[in-house]
Amino acid sequence: MRYSVQNWFAAAIMLLFIVFLSSHAAAQGTSNKESDNGCAPLVRKHRIFHRLIWSGIFPGEGGFISDPHCLASDQMAFSKPALKLLGSPNATYEVMDVDPFFNDDSSEIVLLIRAGGDLFEYSFDFPKRQNSQAVLAMPGLPSARIFPYRGKLAVLADFSGPAKGAYLLELPLRTTAHLGRIPINTPEFDEIALEFKTIGLDTSVKDQFCKTTNDFAAFYERHAGSCDWSPEIYAVNRAVHDYDFFWKQN
Repeated sequence: MRYSVQNWFAAAIMLLFIVFLSSHAAAQGTSNKESDNGCAPLVRKHRIFHRLIWSGIFPGEGGFISDPHCLASDQMAFSKPALKLLGSPNATYEVMDVDPFFNDDSSEIVLLIRAGGDLFEYSFDFPKRQNSQAVLAMPGLPSARIFPYRGKLAVLADFSGPAKGAYLLELPLRTTAHLGRIPINTPEFDEIALEFKTIGLDTSVKDQFCKTTNDFAAFYERHAGSCDWSPEIYAVNRAVHDYDFFWKQN
């Protein structure tokens, strides 16, 4: 079988492209243990041909988006009532986006809890492929607050997209588990919000809601009481009164 010059040229270009992809994959490693891409301490499998998405000006600047790639919030301490329920004197949590820029079935939002020297990993269940994301700015505190609810931990999440809502975490903690979403504007969510009124009286809970971002301050003021800000602070943070803006839309 004879090949034309054009066929040979196309085959050569394809071979060079495959070599380029292979070298890029080798540089990325096969898992986050070798090249964490922001994912440590999570471990996710690296798939060479999963999604070939270039970030930057092709071909001179940038590169293919790493697989996996992650964004992480800062760690945040649990409130005193949550620590008491956990039975741990000091525990922290953070949220991580896994493969957020792929926006496909590999994309995750993960809650990482560190307690008693152990790591516990919870994956949030929510509709995929709809641009949900938890970490929109770095550094920054988690876009979630955790408080006791009927012997469990309620995770109130202000994530973008249809991942926003509440999640219930069963105790004791598990090494890996999934958290089912309770959407806003449902009776189940309203029950969690109603019981927050009591737990919100604790000063450590109040501080976590009122001394961080306006979305959680708005939730506190709607369901627990006043954040007791000064008139000056209220004047420059009028969004705190706009509960619907934060919690009634994606």
